[in-house]
Amino acid sequence: MKKFFNKPVDLKKLKANVLRNLEEQSSYWGNYAKKLHNFTEEVKNCPICNSDQSAAVVTIYNFNYLQCESCTHVYNSSRLNSKMRKSFYREIDKPISYSDTYTDKKVQKYRLEHVAQGKVDFIQKHINKTPSKWLDLACGNGDIIYLAEKLGHNITGVESNEDCINYAKEFYGLKIDKSKIENYNPKEKFDIISLLGITDLIPDPNALLKKCYNLLQPNGIIAVEFPNYNSLSTLIQKSFPNQIVCRHMYPTVMNIYTYKSVELLLKNIGLNIDSIWWYGMDIYELTTNLMLIEPKTKISGLSDSLFLYMNNLQEALDKNEQSDNFLIIAKKQ
Repeated sequence: MKKFFNKPVDLKKLKANVLRNLEEQSSYWGNYAKKLHNFTEEVKNCPICNSDQSAAVVTIYNFNYLQCESCTHVYNSSRLNSKMRKSFYREIDKPISYSDTYTDKKVQKYRLEHVAQGKVDFIQKHINKTPSKWLDLACGNGDIIYLAEKLGHNITGVESNEDCINYAKEFYGLKIDKSKIENYNPKEKFDIISLLGITDLIPDPNALLKKCYNLLQPNGIIAVEFPNYNSLSTLIQKSFPNQIVCRHMYPTVMNIYTYKSVELLLKNIGLNIDSIWWYGMDIYELTTNLMLIEPKTKISGLSDSLFLYMNNLQEALDKNEQSDNFLIIAKKQ
């Protein structure tokens, strides 16, 4: 298995809309979390291996996360089911849109060039033929498939968020299929399937990856991103459990993975891991939490210094496989 590390990025630019209103963002997500409790159901078994043996590891906004004693997977013991989720979103006000990061024009331009482009380039290294048929599930505003199409691939994007679909149409000229992942059942098969930024929000990872496996051509590849429990961000959010900005572990997050749990998940489905890329925003998470608890970090210059050396510090974490994300390329057996 090949390993890759680090993804340098200017987080002051990428997170400009968050940093402008850091206190407001933190307050909003805290209040948002309180409203979730009336819409949840208990999760008794590990979503990866179905074991009922687990231990509590952290409480975030009064939601308990459990770690499976068998496969080490970490999961939220309470979650919204599909019916409850619809009721919840109907009843709450959303002054801060969850899709802001994906539709803010200035932020998106930087994201396209310095985040999405890197991921597409990484996936492209593992593609045997161009053009290939590329499916991006939960494609957001379409930045991945926009770049993939420029490389000559035949692209299909699937997304349920109306704001993101409209953005993709207006700015990239893309026609996105509006559908929830679980309802999407095309007749065709694909050479490449990408799942980026979605595995934490899916209640049943086994069902999701089995769907992808069945949609892949023989020897097709899947590019799938996972949040990493064994990261500095986890330790930070354990330390500040009621002050979340990055939402690495947040009540709407259902699953946080370990490499061991991912390896088991993919192997059981029939996918062989080819490469893994470790990267994250752990130092950004540390910096924003310090800024929230102590305003003097901005006056003293500490936060500016952390932003200045953020990529260097993050690289050290990545190389020790303690970043808050990893991207896996796996091939269908």
